[in-house]
Amino acid sequence: MAIDQHIFITADCLIISEHEIGNKVLLVKRKNNPYKDCCALRGGFVDSNEGLQQAASRE
Repeated sequence: MAIDQHIFITADCLIISEHEIGNKVLLVKRKNNPYKDCCALRGGFVDSNEGLQQAASRE
């Protein structure tokens, strides 16, 4: 029996900025559910025929 699987890969970016008083992490406010209006790391789904580094740069 064959199993129909759909696997989606995401590329999430951790961007750290160094400051005199400490490091800061870049977060974005989510636009969609689940967790709409909550903070999250920048990222998104990898498109077909796209590498992980390309997806991270695009995001």
